[in-house]
Amino acid sequence: GHMVEEFANFARLPTPVFKDYDICSLLQDIVFSRQAISKNTKIEAEIVPKSLILHGDSSQMTRAFVNLLKNSEEAIEESYRETGVPEKGLIRVKLTHDNHTCRIQIIDNGRGFDEKMIERITEP
Repeated sequence: GHMVEEFANFARLPTPVFKDYDICSLLQDIVFSRQAISKNTKIEAEIVPKSLILHGDSSQMTRAFVNLLKNSEEAIEESYRETGVPEKGLIRVKLTHDNHTCRIQIIDNGRGFDEKMIERITEP
């Protein structure tokens, strides 16, 4: 417990800076940059509105989405290593919006988590 607490203090994110930003533009930029880096994985963006202004910390949201995309890429690579079958990786980033709800999904065709791991997924 003490080690986890020390690591959490060390890895603490900077204080958020809240301001308005366009989540559609942010996601398009992230997808574009990951497409340029990803070798064997196609990344598609299905972003329904052209623009959607949210209030939050765009830097921290960028870090979160880049991390999620990297996790998807690693899951696809792990699937290839396990099966030896060169499957074309596919990641879809979907944003939908209705009324006051914004929904962002990142869907990949990677291996996924083992069922035993799902119960512990939120543990540090």
